[in-house]
Amino acid sequence: MDSDDRFTQGFKAGAALHVGRFRTGTGGRPFWQEAPCPTWCAEQHSDGEMYDDRSHFTDEESVTLSTERFTGSGPSELRLSLWQHYREQEPRLSLHKDESHGIYLTLSEAIRLSEALAQLATVAIESAEPPTSERPKRALKSAA
Repeated sequence: MDSDDRFTQGFKAGAALHVGRFRTGTGGRPFWQEAPCPTWCAEQHSDGEMYDDRSHFTDEESVTLSTERFTGSGPSELRLSLWQHYREQEPRLSLHKDESHGIYLTLSEAIRLSEALAQLATVAIESAEPPTSERPKRALKSAA
């Protein structure tokens, strides 16, 4: 039986991280993780993760940006994922273009952005249709 305290177990796990992942906490979780991961988390956490690296995140979705300049490694992409440090209350949406630092949106900001994008796309699509006397002009709603 190992008589090391949890700190020592975590330290040893961190030191041995290169040979495998260790989880000495409850329910097969790392010692620092009190609750299970969100269902969307794609990370396999371990005891040896540094504090700043203790985050939940999804696999990235990417959108090829066909009107952006071609980069040295291929077309530009917008990469999206959910990200949440294990001590935070809710996730944030992470948006990155190519290798940039990107931006992080709260869930309410992400919903507002998606509504604004959908509204602008709808206006553009409708303006490309032939005009009819039955269809009134649509105006953009002002941001709330």
